[in-house]
Amino acid sequence: KAELNAMKQQINPHFLFNSLNTLIDLIEDDQEKAVEFVRSFSNLYRIVLQSSRHNLILLEDELAFLNYYWELLKMRFNDTVELNIDLPEHFLTYMIPPLSLQLLVENAVKHNQFSRDRPLVLKIFSEEGAIKVTNELNPKVYEEHESGFGLQNLQKRFTSLISPITIEKGDKFFSVTLPVGQVANHKDLVD
Repeated sequence: KAELNAMKQQINPHFLFNSLNTLIDLIEDDQEKAVEFVRSFSNLYRIVLQSSRHNLILLEDELAFLNYYWELLKMRFNDTVELNIDLPEHFLTYMIPPLSLQLLVENAVKHNQFSRDRPLVLKIFSEEGAIKVTNELNPKVYEEHESGFGLQNLQKRFTSLISPITIEKGDKFFSVTLPVGQVANHKDLVD
């Protein structure tokens, strides 16, 4: 439990620093968008603080958060990013660690290049009773320093709470499969 709490404490700064980097880019490019971003981000960060108090949250709540986060990404990248979510309605009652989907979307944006001609398309769908998140690989020419912290943290949280995630990196696609826990089975794991 202490290890889980330590990992949860690392989520907030990770999310905050990455968002501040986005804000810096916006300030340089478009000050009006930067102001709008700060307003949206403050609402979003409120949700981050609330959800990070829990080990597990409903997938429905995670998807609501992801939609807010996606709005911020669209504000920054316009028509160069796409998100397709196709999950069965009964999945909404399943539980996952908070900010799991957001982290995977953030990683895809961070490590891939994209444009209007070749947008970054992220897909979130169900496969064999789990959630699969995929994107086409188009690595940045100059890759930022990659610590792997986000995926390592996600793997540890899932392993401790539900079961390990599966990470697959091929020549053309990157995918992560997230197991889900049903509400009744993991009720005792929620703070």
